[in-house]
Amino acid sequence: MENPSDVLDGHVILCGMGHVGYRIAEILHMLRIPFAVVTREIRPEWSDWVHQHAARLIFGDARSETHLRAAGIATARALCIVTDNDLVNTEIALDVQRCRPDIAMIVRIFDLYLAERISLFANIRNVISPAMLTAPVFVAAALGNECLRVFEIDGCTVHVLRLTVRADQILPGETARQFCARHNLLLLAHLRTQHNARQPESATRSPDCPLHPDEELIVAGAGAAVERLMRRHRTSRRRRRRRAGTRAVRFPHAVRALLTVRDMWRQAPPVLQQAFLSLLTFILVSSAVIRFALPGNLSWIDAFYFVITVITTVGFGDYHFRDAPAWLKLYGTGMMVSGALLVAVLYGIVTDYIVSLRVEQTLGRRSSHETDHVVVIGLGDVGSRVAEMLHRMRVPVVAIERAPEQEALPALQDLIHVIVADANRESALLQANVPMARAVVITTSSDLDSLRLAHLAGSLNPDARLIVRLYDSRLAQKLGAAIGLDAIVNAAATAAPTFVACALQTGVEQGFLLEERLLLLRWLSRDEVEARGLVGRTVQEIRSEGYMAVLKNYRAGEHRLTEPVTPEDVIERGEALLVLEEYDAERDVCHSPSTVALCREDTSTAMT
Repeated sequence: MENPSDVLDGHVILCGMGHVGYRIAEILHMLRIPFAVVTREIRPEWSDWVHQHAARLIFGDARSETHLRAAGIATARALCIVTDNDLVNTEIALDVQRCRPDIAMIVRIFDLYLAERISLFANIRNVISPAMLTAPVFVAAALGNECLRVFEIDGCTVHVLRLTVRADQILPGETARQFCARHNLLLLAHLRTQHNARQPESATRSPDCPLHPDEELIVAGAGAAVERLMRRHRTSRRRRRRRAGTRAVRFPHAVRALLTVRDMWRQAPPVLQQAFLSLLTFILVSSAVIRFALPGNLSWIDAFYFVITVITTVGFGDYHFRDAPAWLKLYGTGMMVSGALLVAVLYGIVTDYIVSLRVEQTLGRRSSHETDHVVVIGLGDVGSRVAEMLHRMRVPVVAIERAPEQEALPALQDLIHVIVADANRESALLQANVPMARAVVITTSSDLDSLRLAHLAGSLNPDARLIVRLYDSRLAQKLGAAIGLDAIVNAAATAAPTFVACALQTGVEQGFLLEERLLLLRWLSRDEVEARGLVGRTVQEIRSEGYMAVLKNYRAGEHRLTEPVTPEDVIERGEALLVLEEYDAERDVCHSPSTVALCREDTSTAMT
């Protein structure tokens, strides 16, 4: 660590050294950007590293102006306020406004209402909730290996995909760059399937080389092209499940109807069940009586038809008791009375089922009959956003939450099937139909509970994708896929790249790491678009010059709209563009991402 008397310039100050702060420090060090730390304490396992790499380390309260000045607040380029307390973060932001009103501040806030209020401060560049950044990572992991990241920006969804190219998708002699241009995708990496492990250099190719079947591309995009790719993936997955599944999967509608009837019968009180069976027996007996006693030599079908017309009080249009014996007329009178009772019993069973269904839905006790769905366990800040995002993407989802007083529960119950139960019990997982799920997302607040639930869900459905949130960064790094998990998500590791990106550039929506490269989704403002001479040009033209545009924002009447761009779109005056850029630490600028060379086996862990 440098001497505190040394002058710092252009550095980033970190207020707080929790999980998020430590991961931010790691990224800044990787990018060779100096940073200072103001914190009350550091976890022992991080202490040596922070002492070695921090340009300045101040132990104390960041709300103290003395500590901020000691950290070089006068010459810092940005301030990341990332303690675990929203009120402390807010107070630090207010104090910094007095001593350095022009510095860019990135503030970590958990409460959404407070985040909205703080974002109105003049020099707050970004207010970030790690939960908002983590939810899309869970969604991407649940959708499959093909989906590496998902970003929601102004109602639009931006995907980063790992795409395996089929032979019928390639034109003769087409390159990876041309393929992506034709499908309105942004190329991030061109991978070749590695057949020979002794030749790792064959795993990557130039984007201008001819594209071959079974090669993989890492691409980014939004809009119809990406939606078609995702839809095809989900459809093929459902077909595989149908071919390998049970009759319940092949004929879901018929089975659900039978299951509904079964549930209605099980939930009816015993008195109604006995009355219904008695009256049903009476119908069968009456059909026999009418068949043999009523004049006219009726068939069994006619006799049954006549009994139903009497019981339902439809009337006598074709058969009647006028010429019947007296005892049969009296028997018919009993049939009419019994019919009224039967209708009342049926109404009672149906009403009882509807009321019970509503009560079970409110209490979260209803079993799910969904198949090929995603089960979300834990509806805290992250879990509730994961469930909402999957629902908006029209992916069937069932949630399990242990605490009935959870704040997000009432709103989610109106959107999706929510089960209120302890997921540590196998019955709760069966109630969510985990054996037929495509993925299980576990977002509980205990690492031990999360690992236990993953083991239990995996034993019920070995084919389901298991995605687990772990708070301990070291544990997440060590485990990897060692215990059979498809994805381990650490909120700190997920949020840190965005904090760093926001500290280094303006207009940033999201930041993420691809290998050791920091990629940014950031807005070119309307003034920047005009100043760079992009107005009046097509998206394809500006992409050829390195502007990897994904979305555009423009005014339509009284509203601002955001939508994906197409290669033929012409940039109009007053439009802002969301572009994908790579941060160049050496020159402190952003530019178009160069195609990243990755080995095939590394791509599953390349995205952070």
